[in-house]
Amino acid sequence: MQAISVDDKSKRLILFSNEPDPRVAALIQGDIQTTMPDTNVLVTRPTVYDLGALIRTLFTDAASAIFSFEQFNTFMAELNAVPESERQKFITEGNLFDKFFMVGRMAKAVQHIPLPALTHAGALLQQASLINWSQVLETLKQSSGAKQLVGSISLAELYEFDSTAIDRTYGVCPVPLYQLEEKDWDLFLEGRRIDEMQEKLKSLNIFQYFFPPPDQLALAVAERGITKREEITEVVASAPAQGHPYGVNELIPTTNDIKDILDQLSESSFVSEMDHTVKLTKNGATSRLKIKSTPRESAVSKLINRFKLTVRLSTKDLWPR
Repeated sequence: MQAISVDDKSKRLILFSNEPDPRVAALIQGDIQTTMPDTNVLVTRPTVYDLGALIRTLFTDAASAIFSFEQFNTFMAELNAVPESERQKFITEGNLFDKFFMVGRMAKAVQHIPLPALTHAGALLQQASLINWSQVLETLKQSSGAKQLVGSISLAELYEFDSTAIDRTYGVCPVPLYQLEEKDWDLFLEGRRIDEMQEKLKSLNIFQYFFPPPDQLALAVAERGITKREEITEVVASAPAQGHPYGVNELIPTTNDIKDILDQLSESSFVSEMDHTVKLTKNGATSRLKIKSTPRESAVSKLINRFKLTVRLSTKDLWPR
C-alpha cells in the first residue's frame, strides 16, 4: 500500500494501492473486506503514467494520431535555426508547452509519489506495446542510409487506449496524478485548505467516488441496464451502507429520497418511464457522456456488481437441491 486512511465516522478503510494492475488491486480489496466485514473497504490506485492520455493531448482524434518523421525533422530544423537566445520564445509561441504539459505533470507525479519504479515502468512498456512497432521497423528499414528518418507511425490504437477502464469495471478508484499541476501538489501537501482540496477532487471526478451524487448515480444505474424502478432504487439506496455516503445532487434539487429523485429526473427530461421501466433520454445520455469515463464511475460498478451478486445468490434458493 502507498497509504492507508481510516474514516471512523463512516466506518471506511481507504487503501491507496501501488499495484500497476487494477485487477490485483481489486483482489486485495476483496481479501481485506472479507477479514473486516464491519468496515467498508475502498481501494484507490494512483497512477503516474498514461501514454494514451498524452497522445490525446497532441491529437484531436484517432485518425489524426500519426507521428510524422518529416514534420518532426522540419520542426527540429526550424528550432536549430533559431538563435539560442530566442529559442524559449520560439517554443512558447509554438504552444509546445501546452501540447506537452502532460509530460511535465507525469514527471512531477513521479517526483512527489515514490511508486515502485520497476512495476510501473512495466506498465508503461505495456502501454507502449500498443504502438505499431512493425511499422516503426519498416520506417527504419526504409530510412536506412538516409540522413534523416522518413515516413510516419500510426498512434491510433494508443490514442483509443483507456488505461483506467479496468479500474472502473472492478470498482477501484483510479487517481490520475498526472492531471495535477504544481499548484495542486502544493495544495495537497500543505493539507490545510480542505474546501479547495475538495473542489479540485470534484473537478477530477474523484471526490464523487467517495460521495456519489444520488441523482447521477440513479442515472448511471439506469444506463448500465438496470431499468426497473424498484431495482434502481435498491442499488442507489445501498450506496451509504457500502461505504459511499451520498454527495450533493448535480442535476436536480437536493433530496436523498430515491423515489423523489427518479420523479424529478423524469420531470427534468433526464429519463423517461413506462411500466416502471426507466430509460435515459437524450438529455440524460448527454449528461452521462461527460462523466462516464471518469474515476467516479468506479463507485457505480462497485454497487451494481454487488447488487448482481446478491441477486444471483438469492435466486439459488429458488432451485431445488
